[in-house]
Amino acid sequence: MQCQTEIDLCVGSPCVNGVCNNFGTRYTCTCFLGYSGRNCTHNIDDCSPDPCKNGARCEDGIASYKCHCLNGYKGKDCDTNIDDCVNNKCQNGAQCIDGVANYTCGCRLGFDGMFCENNINDCKSVPCQNGGTCIDGINSFECKCLPGRTGRRCSDNPDDCDPNPCQNGGTCGDGVNEYNCTCLAGFNGTNCEIDINECLLQDNICNNHGKCKDGIDSYQCTCYPGYNGTNCQHNIDECASNPCQHGKCTDGINDFSCQCDVGWQGKMCVQNIDDCIVECKDTTKPKPCFEPRCQHGSKCTDKVNGFACNCTEGYEGSTCDVRIDYCGRWTPCQNEAQCRNQLETYLCECKPGYTDKNCSTNIDECESGPCLNSGTCTDGVNKFSCQCPEGYDGDRCEENINNCDPRDPRNSNDLPEGAVLTAWGFCGRNGQCVDGVNAFSCNCSVGYHGQYCQYDTDECEDKPCLNGGACHQNPSSPGYYCTCAPGYDGKDCQNNIDECTTPNEKGVRGNETCCDGANTCRDAVNGFTCQCPTGKVGIDCCSTLSWCSNNDTCHKNGKCSDTISQTTNQPTGFTCQCDQGWTGDRCQTDINECLNAKTCRSGAKCINSPGNFTCICPAGKTGRNCDVEIDDCIDAKCQNGKQCVDGDNRFHCNCSGPGFTRPLCEDVNECEDNPCPSDRRCVNTVGNYECHCLEGWTGINCQTSVDDCVDNECKMSHTKECIDKHLSYECQCLDRYEGKHCVERKALEPGANATKDECGCLYGACMFNEDRVQICKCDPGFRGGKCLAPTNEASTDEVKEVSLGAPTLVCIAIGGFFGIVLIVLFAIYWKRRAPLEIQKYGTKVSYHHQKMSVPNENHHFDGDADLMFRNPTFNLEVK
Repeated sequence: MQCQTEIDLCVGSPCVNGVCNNFGTRYTCTCFLGYSGRNCTHNIDDCSPDPCKNGARCEDGIASYKCHCLNGYKGKDCDTNIDDCVNNKCQNGAQCIDGVANYTCGCRLGFDGMFCENNINDCKSVPCQNGGTCIDGINSFECKCLPGRTGRRCSDNPDDCDPNPCQNGGTCGDGVNEYNCTCLAGFNGTNCEIDINECLLQDNICNNHGKCKDGIDSYQCTCYPGYNGTNCQHNIDECASNPCQHGKCTDGINDFSCQCDVGWQGKMCVQNIDDCIVECKDTTKPKPCFEPRCQHGSKCTDKVNGFACNCTEGYEGSTCDVRIDYCGRWTPCQNEAQCRNQLETYLCECKPGYTDKNCSTNIDECESGPCLNSGTCTDGVNKFSCQCPEGYDGDRCEENINNCDPRDPRNSNDLPEGAVLTAWGFCGRNGQCVDGVNAFSCNCSVGYHGQYCQYDTDECEDKPCLNGGACHQNPSSPGYYCTCAPGYDGKDCQNNIDECTTPNEKGVRGNETCCDGANTCRDAVNGFTCQCPTGKVGIDCCSTLSWCSNNDTCHKNGKCSDTISQTTNQPTGFTCQCDQGWTGDRCQTDINECLNAKTCRSGAKCINSPGNFTCICPAGKTGRNCDVEIDDCIDAKCQNGKQCVDGDNRFHCNCSGPGFTRPLCEDVNECEDNPCPSDRRCVNTVGNYECHCLEGWTGINCQTSVDDCVDNECKMSHTKECIDKHLSYECQCLDRYEGKHCVERKALEPGANATKDECGCLYGACMFNEDRVQICKCDPGFRGGKCLAPTNEASTDEVKEVSLGAPTLVCIAIGGFFGIVLIVLFAIYWKRRAPLEIQKYGTKVSYHHQKMSVPNENHHFDGDADLMFRNPTFNLEVK
């Protein structure tokens, strides 16, 4: 059987969505786009991974997909937020802030409402005081004041003390079209203009011939010597400072005397009497005659009423008059030495190996310093050994190790820091090594420097060129050369050229220029002058009329003017007013502006030119002197209104606060980090974000429950406290009231009385009960200290007179808008030092101590009184 025919495995189209490739014993499928699998039967899921953004639903196709976007998004992948601000309704210049399928309006100051359509009433808080009329504006208001009032809120009363009429530091008190000056002590008069002369207030105010000088509210007495005190009434005790150091002091007038202790003398007993000298024993010597108390040349120490002798060797006794037997008294010689008395001492003859005066010390062979070069010597018995410091060797450390020889094994194997071992040694080819102690140094060849002669020396660094010469390094060899300023030559420009004998660039000598030749030529720096004979003037002495007749007088670098004598009216000289950049008596010298470090600022390079200069500015600087900072913020693009801060050839944007990124303060989308709780929507804003909170929640992340007590309907006068509940609040009523808002008053039980209220308020509530002070806030229609009387007995808009006689409770009824009745206080006959403050649910009542006069029968005040509450002051603030 022959196998001649190849089997076609592709017969029957096994590749469902592809092209079949036959290989005899097998086949493969090349799938169409969008399919996979051995027979191309699997549709590839183009939705995995999900290409759709922002919660869109992905629908798979064949080699394709389709995104079904949520409301507010568009685009193939739903990645574009539809701009809902295109047709926004924001009013009054509000900024539209795009959201997702929504937008919000960012209102300008002064507007609110969903579309910023409402102008906020800035007069709602009643800002105008003292009856002023408020006119609302946009985020502002204007007060129309009643006559006599000024200021933005009509709160100012014109001050009669401005300017201050009171002189000499007097304090001005403002009144009605008048003022009152309270003068400082020492002045009086309407305006405190009179200085009171205190020296005339009492005859002879300064005692003991003192002189009086008037001051401000004071006087000063200049006392006679020996007296002091405000009125020179005290005799100064000159003994108070204890001037008698070693004696008793007796005071006088502007003087004292001292009675000295034994052994002392002098005005203040400070001189110790010298007890070291005595009168001569030899009566034949002329008087006065003194001799030392201590004999045989001994030293005497003077004491107070005594002396002490420090005897010379060989003598003893109080006056050193006794010869000492050293050997017999002390036996001083040690170690079997033999003692021999001498004139002033003794002598010990030591055995070998010992030394010192008493033969007590073993001879120290190290004492003579046998170890050289700071070697450490160790003493032995008739011998020593040396411990050498680094860098030395030998029995006595006499050999300095050659540190310049790297082949010497005694040198350290480690090279010194920075050293490089070359074929020429440590100092290279440009230096010579000099051995030291455990070190070496390099003597550098001319033109090189550095610890190892590794640096080429800048010979111009020390400015060797004199007289303004410019220094240049030799390009191919060590050394330098100078380019001299005009008028100088020599290696270092040290020679002033004699222009009288040296030809100039034109070949002319100075003595040939002066009309009288060498007799009148005088050398100068880079020039010469001609000393003219009588009758001749000019720089060349060739004129009889003017010094300026020669055009080169000021070298064409300035303006020439003759100096005319006032007596002879003849020219006696000239002056040159030099052009900018030139100096010298004839404007012959170019000013090198580059020598002044302040010419070119900011590290700029200065280039001098005749009569001028040029500054090559570094990056970031400009201006003739490179002292102007280029403002790099001109082309900066700081975003979101952030400030650009200019720097040195750079800038940065001041991205203060969170929500912005550098370098250009681009806005960060904080919502990408999902800062809001999962059930709140986040809206990105410029530099921040906003969470759209559910009802009852507030705060940047909706974390704070809204305080529902802020706008509550609790009746203030009947309520102790408002307690916040989430989305609601609770009114805690005073004992006498009930109901959701504490409006209803509880009915009195049969037989009950006002004592149920802690203050005894029958038709009202107790507001304060402390320190024998009780205050009732009465219900509408009632008045009196305990709210007992109906209000039809007196108008609530009137204030009844208060009797200040007996210590009884009185009532001030205040009607009008608030309808508040306050029970205010009494007269108590003892002092109260601290102010009393009463605070109950937004109402503040306070009174303060004032020292007042006692009212007479006409209700006027006269005399002083210290009764605390005869005229108490009450303040009421309703919030």
